[in-house]
Amino acid sequence: MLRGPCTFRSKSDIPDSRLQYQPWTTLSNLLHEFRPVLGKDTLAQQAYNTIRNRILDGTYRLGASISRTKIALELGMSSIPVHEALARLESEYLVENIPRSGTKVRVPSPQDLRGFFMVREALETQSARLFVRCAAKPERRALMATAADVDEARKRILRLAEPEQREKLVDWRFLHMRFHRQIAESARLPMLIEAIERNQLLVFNALYERSYGDLPLPENWHQRLAAALVDAQSEKAAESEMRKHLKTRLDDLLGCLERILAEGVLRNGRDAAE
Repeated sequence: MLRGPCTFRSKSDIPDSRLQYQPWTTLSNLLHEFRPVLGKDTLAQQAYNTIRNRILDGTYRLGASISRTKIALELGMSSIPVHEALARLESEYLVENIPRSGTKVRVPSPQDLRGFFMVREALETQSARLFVRCAAKPERRALMATAADVDEARKRILRLAEPEQREKLVDWRFLHMRFHRQIAESARLPMLIEAIERNQLLVFNALYERSYGDLPLPENWHQRLAAALVDAQSEKAAESEMRKHLKTRLDDLLGCLERILAEGVLRNGRDAAE
């Protein structure tokens, strides 16, 4: 029998992560949590995870060069699996191959960012609709708890001084991803979860998070969204709340990206040169 949204064989099929509140953990644990859902643990997959995680935690900044030779030597493998990993990351818009310059972390244009947000809006509004239809009471309670953690962590971070603030902003970014992942998980559709995670990585690369970290968010912004989804009387109402939540940040991110490009900050990113 086909198993669609909201369908489980038994309660034991529901992962504990959706039934219990998961407190904010370390960056390493969060990176492990957001390893790709699909794919075997081959050498190419190991290289993919290593490079991807370094992009996400800011080790490889936007525009930074990535050395295939150094990664192959570091991981104790030939350049072939590294090449396969970079080809996969290029298909996911995280890196790009530039003639006579090699492989670099992709620097998205404002048009790219608008496109990523359009895809994000389509995915996450559908996720919100399915949450209203499918989420069990424990999942709803867990989402409210995670939302409170996201908002409180953000407040604490803004009170920190550099460089501690930058480090914690990277951690916060993965906590934020967990919040949106919890909404999607209620649908019991792994491909939807995977698509939302990939889009989040494109929208919230480390430099964006570090750059707009000091921009204010509305008070209790994620708690308000969680409460709206939990209390929504219809899927249409949930979709509307999610759309409003997403659009609030687009203008901020576009403004930051344009400022970064104008100031040439990307040229100062950490390089992993040949």
